[in-house]
Amino acid sequence: MMISVSLFSSATLRLSKPARFLRFRPFRLHSTASSSTFRGYFDSKNCLRKETIAFDYGDRRYELDSVIQDTLPSGSDIGTVIGLHGAPGSHKDWKYVVPHLKANGIRFIGVNFPGFGHSQYHDDLTHDNQERVNYVQAILDYLNLDKNLVFIGHSRGTENALKMAALNAEKTAGLVQMNFVGLRTHRGIRPEWIIKTFAHLWQLKWPQSVLRPFLAYVYNNIIKLRVPNGDVAGCCIISMLSSKFDLPGQLEYVEMVNRSDVSSLFLYAGRDPFIEADVSAEFVKLFDGHKHFECEKKTDCGDARKDVVEALTSGTRSVAVHFKKEDHYLQKNRAQLVAEGIVAILRNRSK
Repeated sequence: MMISVSLFSSATLRLSKPARFLRFRPFRLHSTASSSTFRGYFDSKNCLRKETIAFDYGDRRYELDSVIQDTLPSGSDIGTVIGLHGAPGSHKDWKYVVPHLKANGIRFIGVNFPGFGHSQYHDDLTHDNQERVNYVQAILDYLNLDKNLVFIGHSRGTENALKMAALNAEKTAGLVQMNFVGLRTHRGIRPEWIIKTFAHLWQLKWPQSVLRPFLAYVYNNIIKLRVPNGDVAGCCIISMLSSKFDLPGQLEYVEMVNRSDVSSLFLYAGRDPFIEADVSAEFVKLFDGHKHFECEKKTDCGDARKDVVEALTSGTRSVAVHFKKEDHYLQKNRAQLVAEGIVAILRNRSK
């Protein structure tokens, strides 16, 4: 999610200060990268690089120091996965998936949206979906990512993953969604009046000193979604506004995916406290060539993994798995299946 504010009159906003959440002192490693100029990691253990990403939104141009997880800066002939996190969230959303991808020679790009504790942010950002799409597209263009792409999303990030796959269909092999949102309002953003009230107070700015500790406490101790501080919590609240979170508008992009060669994999949970299973089930039925599987167990679902891989390898357009006893963290609990599904999608693409 993101944070809402007023706009300056200048056409270009070059932000000289990093995000207040985190300050980095990058160091450089020598590397050769075919996909873009690689100046080195500032955190080699986690494959984190910082790049200045420029993008347009409305009549403004922004340049933000963006933290990007990039596991293979020299590129991969097999494919590249672009991860779009939830709210709250970061590149860390994918820490259980990434090792499986690396083992298969697949490049992973972990996007950190501005305002979530890693990438630089600015109070003029509106954080609606088109702005988010423009930001991710700018990262793709900066890194010269133009073939065999797979967009993966979790929770709030699934809407953006869908749109990126649809808008880059000619470059995209697959779309993988976990704990995804649907076309109608799910329980995680109800009642809407509460979200609107706190978002309004946050946007007034002067109450933020009181709201920061309160919202951080609510997220960490009541909602049980970890945030590093109250600023990130405020961004999450803003991004939950219905005006920022265009659920019905996804239908247009579903139809674009259906007209393309993009394959899709959807994982949803029966015990997700934020998104009802019936909301997810309705959504996956919108995709052409749909196959649906169910897993009754919370432990191993070897049969489901086998079915998913076989279906995607054979060219099935869309596959969904309902994990009846799982919760909101399928990117963690079903990381191997996610990775195997991605490998199957890319393998089928290379035929």
